[in-house]
Amino acid sequence: MTPISKLTVWIVILNWNGLEDTVQCLYSLSCLETGFMVHILVLDNGSDLDPRPILEAQFPLVELERFKCNRGFAGGCNEGIKRAVTAGADYVLLLNNDTLADPHFLDPLVHYCLAHPRAAAVAPLICYVQVPERIWFAGATINLALGHFKHRQLNGLKSRSGQSPIQSHYVTGCCMLIPVTALQALGPLDARLFAYFEDVDFCLRARRAGFDTVCIPESTVWHKESASTRRNSSEGSTSALKHYLNIRNRTTVVIEHASLPKLACYLFIALPIRIGYFLAFFALCRQWVKMVWFMRGVVHGLQGHFENRVAQCSTE
Repeated sequence: MTPISKLTVWIVILNWNGLEDTVQCLYSLSCLETGFMVHILVLDNGSDLDPRPILEAQFPLVELERFKCNRGFAGGCNEGIKRAVTAGADYVLLLNNDTLADPHFLDPLVHYCLAHPRAAAVAPLICYVQVPERIWFAGATINLALGHFKHRQLNGLKSRSGQSPIQSHYVTGCCMLIPVTALQALGPLDARLFAYFEDVDFCLRARRAGFDTVCIPESTVWHKESASTRRNSSEGSTSALKHYLNIRNRTTVVIEHASLPKLACYLFIALPIRIGYFLAFFALCRQWVKMVWFMRGVVHGLQGHFENRVAQCSTE
């Protein structure tokens, strides 16, 4: 059995046209205080400009790799997971580059996993960078019949969250610690999804296999508002790509995990209502491109259609 002080955690961070965020994230990790061995891997997901010269100069101990094209969140994370497992890691921490970590955030997550061998995915309490005491994630609930996946205590106060572990229907891939033993039992993220809902899918698979997914309020990370799929304000706050991926992957997850009655409720009640709402919204705002991409996502989700070219790109 590996001594506790020799346990290794690989922190996997994806960068895609977010160098400033990645630098700030790495600076926060440079203050990390932990009793475990830590290896940080930054994978660049085909950014327009190669960030390696800047990152190598500022963070010489961080391992860097660059993909020739964007593999998506799931595909990029899976490459990091593969490398971590091959190197003999005990845990893999998936961490968004637009986060800032508390110096003491890691150990409570690992200690929980050590005490609970059936833990498959463990997350900290996640608050907003802009409002540090406001909660962004403190566990989550899933309603497959409605296709709802909601964060608990959203915008609540950190001071009222308590310190006891929170059993969660899923934990967010924004910051998720996964024991390698769980990865060996469950497999990696579903790379077909590209981005969004891959964390939900992983946690649903874990819970179906008898594992736990838990939020640990004793641990804290701060999250910025995501910019990777946003557009400028004149075009609306959410890109056509995000609308496409959101509805396609939402539908895919429901189809793959819902019981027959819940699936029927989603397909014949919840999904038509969602379609009607968004079509009316896009028409009112005259956002025709987004309307087309949204409906394409609906069709592809129902068909189980995925573009896999992004998974075929190599590293430089």
